Amino acid sequence: MARSHIKSDMVKIFKESVKAVDPARLIAENLTLHDNQLRVCDRTFELKNGDLYLIGFGKAVYAMAREAERILGHRLKRGIISVPEGTKKDTPDRNSAIEVLEGARNNLPDDKAENAADRIIELVSSISSDIDKLIVLISGGGSALFPKPKPGVTLEEKLKTINSLTSSGATINELNTVRKKLSRVKGGGLANLSYPVQTISLILSDVLNDPLDIIASGPTVPNSDDGNSAFHVIKKYNLINTIPKCVLKVIVESKPDYDLPVVSNCFPHTENFLIGNNTKALQAAKKCAEECDFEPVLLSNEISGTVDHIADFYKNIVIQMINYTQNQNKKEYVFHMENLFQKYSFMCEESFCHNLLEILQKSSCDISKICIIAGGETTVKMKGNGKGGRSQELALIFSSKISELKSKFSQFFDRYDVMFLSAGTDGIDGPTDVAGAVTDDFILHEAQKQNIDFKKFLEINDSYNFFKEVDNGSALIKTGHTGTNVADIHLLVIYKKNTYD
Repeated sequence: MARSHIKSDMVKIFKESVKAVDPARLIAENLTLHDNQLRVCDRTFELKNGDLYLIGFGKAVYAMAREAERILGHRLKRGIISVPEGTKKDTPDRNSAIEVLEGARNNLPDDKAENAADRIIELVSSISSDIDKLIVLISGGGSALFPKPKPGVTLEEKLKTINSLTSSGATINELNTVRKKLSRVKGGGLANLSYPVQTISLILSDVLNDPLDIIASGPTVPNSDDGNSAFHVIKKYNLINTIPKCVLKVIVESKPDYDLPVVSNCFPHTENFLIGNNTKALQAAKKCAEECDFEPVLLSNEISGTVDHIADFYKNIVIQMINYTQNQNKKEYVFHMENLFQKYSFMCEESFCHNLLEILQKSSCDISKICIIAGGETTVKMKGNGKGGRSQELALIFSSKISELKSKFSQFFDRYDVMFLSAGTDGIDGPTDVAGAVTDDFILHEAQKQNIDFKKFLEINDSYNFFKEVDNGSALIKTGHTGTNVADIHLLVIYKKNTYD
């Protein structure tokens, strides 16, 4: 049956995209040590007789650190990393120079993560020789795993503030602006603590466009926000009278948090290297899609906005494809596509519209298997206390959009079908045990058979339990912790119903 084949291939494509940003693989590709020369990407550092120290924080850091230690060997004197609970699946190596601390259950900063931050700060502060070097491993999730509020603010008060912003639909960039303002280590704070020791950061990005000052809230990068940015975020979401007073007091303080000089968006003793990102994962997805006989088209690595907004965006792409297959009007297709991207306010791959049109023309308007590939990070406005995540909620909302289209474009859907995958590369979507979901309107028909109303689940943000209850959870993608994190992958597939007949 075409549907099961398509679904299986889509999950395979997602898994291959995750493999491409495997943390150990990325470290092996970008870190080498020969004699007294440490090479990071295209840069060589002379070690002389100095020691190497290593710290790290993030969902991908455990695998990064293990591979780094294998490469550095006895030259690594000591290290401490902060990783999510449940990361250490195997027995720790007693001979390892790296201490592994777990915390941040459900991707939320907690006492364990703060204790890890204290230990890391203590190690960084103890390095005194100007010939020593500090290697910093950073990945997505680093904000939650490296929390150290400024004096006068407790972790609980900071968390309450971030939760209020998250529930209000704040973007990841806005969240990080506030995190940096309230933190002793974020927004260049760690670099301030490590000065003057040469500090070398290897970064795996989970943020759109890879702004280094946003990834894990930029601990080794100068804070590009002005002194009032955090206050403007709080004001935007009408939270001035909601957040704790001690938090507001720190937020309205506009003076800088360090006195270090900034040269070319960097501190003089730091160097930051981007070793992996969403784009790398999307390229791998495209390659795998080709191997699975899809016609792949890269859409964007900048997908952002609320899940409702993005589901509507993808629905409109499908509509434009349907319209072109029916009237074959190239001018009209280009006009509507350009308007679509302007309306939703994010950049697509420059060649997307042309490449998709080329596939449609090549197929003589007879679509076989088109796979539109995108990446980014959506947000969810919390309306209830259900269980779910942004990827699952996006998939469920999009399924309902396709169901609506089927009645409007019945002639098209007599021959073709649409399937959608949304999943997080870290393998954990929100406080659940799944990466996301791959689904279509079939799931809604199954729900109807079981007398389950999907709208009631959406009303309380309970997408996980919806998918779990319907069709024995067949839509859920379960990978477990992948050990990496480069935001989310979206696959939108339009295929002929008899593709595998």
